[in-house]
Amino acid sequence: MKVAVTSQDKHSITGNAEKCRKFWVFQIIEGRLFSRELLELSAKQSLDIKPQKEPHPLDNIQVLITGEIGKKLRKQMRKKDVRVIITKETNPVKAVKDLIYC
Repeated sequence: MKVAVTSQDKHSITGNAEKCRKFWVFQIIEGRLFSRELLELSAKQSLDIKPQKEPHPLDNIQVLITGEIGKKLRKQMRKKDVRVIITKETNPVKAVKDLIYC
């Protein structure tokens, strides 16, 4: 499973998923945190842009963790079968571990 976490400052979870262009992408294998990489989107790839016809770097995620998300983007994520988790947690790694061990 791949989990993307909004993190514009690369340290904490960002509140606005639509404007965020930096994401930690975690890979979870057999219930364990396997890897983490930073994904930096271009301005044209930000999630507040209309749905694109081209493939998007976040197309292969199953979960999006963020501090907040608008209705339009939530609907787009639902259409892509991406589970959206809104959290008050600020630490990206802790949020993913909470997901794994929940």
